Amino acid sequence: MRRLDFLRKNSVSFLFVLSFLLLLTSSFTGCSKPSQEVPEFSGETKAAFTAAVDIAFANATHKRGISVAVYKDGYKMWTYAKGFADGGNDSSIDAATGAPMTTTTPTFAYSITKTVVSALVLTQIENNLYSLTDTVDSLLGNNADYLSLSPGQQALINKNATVEQLLTHTSGMLDYAGNIGGLIPFCDPSYTTWKPVDILEHIVYQTPVAPGVFHYSNTNYVLLGMIAEEKGGAPLNTLLANTFFQKLNIAAILAPQDVFPPANIAHPYDDTSMIGLALGFVDYSLFLHDLIPGPPPWDIYLGIGKATWAAGGIITTAENLAKWGYALYDPKGTAVTASVRNTLKNSATTDDTYGYGVVYNDFTYVDGTVGGEYSHGGSAPGYKTLLVYEKAKGITVAIIANVNNIANSGSGCVNQWALAEDIFDGYQEPVLPE
Repeated sequence: MRRLDFLRKNSVSFLFVLSFLLLLTSSFTGCSKPSQEVPEFSGETKAAFTAAVDIAFANATHKRGISVAVYKDGYKMWTYAKGFADGGNDSSIDAATGAPMTTTTPTFAYSITKTVVSALVLTQIENNLYSLTDTVDSLLGNNADYLSLSPGQQALINKNATVEQLLTHTSGMLDYAGNIGGLIPFCDPSYTTWKPVDILEHIVYQTPVAPGVFHYSNTNYVLLGMIAEEKGGAPLNTLLANTFFQKLNIAAILAPQDVFPPANIAHPYDDTSMIGLALGFVDYSLFLHDLIPGPPPWDIYLGIGKATWAAGGIITTAENLAKWGYALYDPKGTAVTASVRNTLKNSATTDDTYGYGVVYNDFTYVDGTVGGEYSHGGSAPGYKTLLVYEKAKGITVAIIANVNNIANSGSGCVNQWALAEDIFDGYQEPVLPE
């Protein structure tokens, strides 16, 4: 009996402990309802998005591949891609086959990079590392690379330009993108000693004009990248990863400081008229190999990365760009503080104005909703990109395509602005039960 009594007492104790543990567990889980899965956009909305992309792609004269991502808080990311990322060994834009363009195919984001660099600069300013009124010379006056510029190239830099003027392209320094002769040598694989200042030394070629007037110029953002490195104490790719990409779970790299290009990068197609030839639209990654075979053959990706860097060197997917646009511009986004977001948005408040690495445009939906768009595009050899956040309904659209027409301002390519706004209008608010 003593043994049975012992078992009975211990069984009661065991049940008591088990009940207590169950109660404790329920307190940690909060006794709440199971978390609901994030819904997708409605079938009607997704159909409208798909139709908008299909029509825009069909209407383009010059096309190869396109990838689009749409995000709105409370919904799963919508992604869609069509066309080709390359043509195999065929460099023609009309190659019959090739690797498909997918939602995970990356391209250069080009000047959308400026939205990330401006966010970094404004964050550093908020952290009291420098101010909007500090000048290039005051911030880089002790930078060995900046001081190494030859006298002729120093004359092309407005040393008195302020950080604010760099952000808003009002420094008076002109763009270097038209200097094709200076860009091509950056494609040489034997050129392994690249530094950011090399862009200022070898590609910048125009004499500055009087500051205070808008002149879009990649030179401004190369200098901002150098300032961010000087005051941030690390290479720009590290600063971007540590400040933004890692915490936001964004997969993106910065060329040429990160290892690049990704193996699955979409090949860049553009008209050969850009370099004075009349061979039509070609895959420049293959065409340059034939044009300058080396050894080793020259590499268009190296040239793009080394010539753009802080002005356009980010490589990523449409989905990651949409994620970034929401995190940067939406009030619930976590890329920057509310103070930095307000500073960013307040820098561009009227239609078609350029602020701190952002463009603002008025926008009205077909349903009459009055909104506004914060955006930045990217356009350079072989790729055309767009990132737009619409503030009234909180929708972010990112578009990347691997065809451009640089010599003719993108003529005949997918009209990305019209596509983005068709997507905005395609969104249908959910119907709430009565």
